[in-house]
Amino acid sequence: LRLAYNHIRDAAHSGVSEAMHDLGVAYREGLGVDACGVTALEWFGRAAEAGDPDACYEMGCMLYTGGRGVAADKGASRKWIERASELGQPSAVKIAHTWREIAHDEERRSRGEPSMLFQDMKSEEDIDLSKVD
Repeated sequence: LRLAYNHIRDAAHSGVSEAMHDLGVAYREGLGVDACGVTALEWFGRAAEAGDPDACYEMGCMLYTGGRGVAADKGASRKWIERASELGQPSAVKIAHTWREIAHDEERRSRGEPSMLFQDMKSEEDIDLSKVD
């Protein structure tokens, strides 16, 4: 594990964004190094600034929850999730879409219109439990 870490570290220091991301994972999870959230965030940040969509997503997640020495920052979290979404990171795309749907629904409700978030959900009466295994 330590040998793999050394190769990833060398590639990260050479500017390879995927290696920067992987080094962030190593520090977040303590893989080959002592776990350190602050150092993980620094490496994710370098990779994110280089345009790595997964690193942008990791930045957003770490900043949303905080912990491991990292302060929660919901505003910064949103920025990074939105950036990851723009870059096509699948989980970030789903989260950003959900945020837009919620914002749109809040606008509707502020105008006195009904919520549309759960319009496609069936009521209990519409669910046929006899078909559930």
